[in-house]
This record gives sequence, structure tokens and C-alpha cells, in this order.
Amino acid sequence: MICIAAIANPCMVWMRMSAASARPWKKRALCWHYPHYHGEGETPASAIRLGDYKFILHYEKGERELYNLEADIGESENLVNRMPEKAEELERALNRWLVEH
Repeated sequence: MICIAAIANPCMVWMRMSAASARPWKKRALCWHYPHYHGEGETPASAIRLGDYKFILHYEKGERELYNLEADIGESENLVNRMPEKAEELERALNRWLVEH
């Protein structure tokens, strides 16, 4: 599932991405849910992208990841311990979206 919504209420209103909105995550949240296992080692997880940040919640082990994609497009430095407030903000927004959808 993919949801793009207004910042005031991240991940609530469904909208379609269009060519006119080349970078919608700069102003709106992009959420996705991957609820199954994949043969190549992927496990159930959900994620949210808002602004420059991407937060990932892995369900199997409870692992959390936070990346600043503007500074680290390769997602090599997990910021969850250095920026706990940002991680909690995005996790709350992601959880709201999951409950509503």
C-alpha cells in the first residue's frame, strides 16, 4: 500500500503521484507496508518517508532504522540512536497510518 498525504495529518489522505509532483515526499508523507516474507531474506516491515527522512520498522526483531536521505542516499548510517525524537515522530505517524489503513 502506498499513501501520500498532507503533512498536517501524515498518511491519511490517498492521492496519486503524478509527473507534476516529482518530489512529493518533500511536503507529504509516503508510507508503505510490506507484510510478508520474501525468498531473498526480506521480513515484514513498514516505512515512512517524510521530508529528507525515512523511517523503517522491522517487525520480526523490532528493529528501527532512520536515515537522512538527502545526506545519505545509500542508507548507510542509521540515525535512530542519534535522533530519537525524529524517529519517534515518524514512528507515530507511521502507526497512525497503519491503524487507519
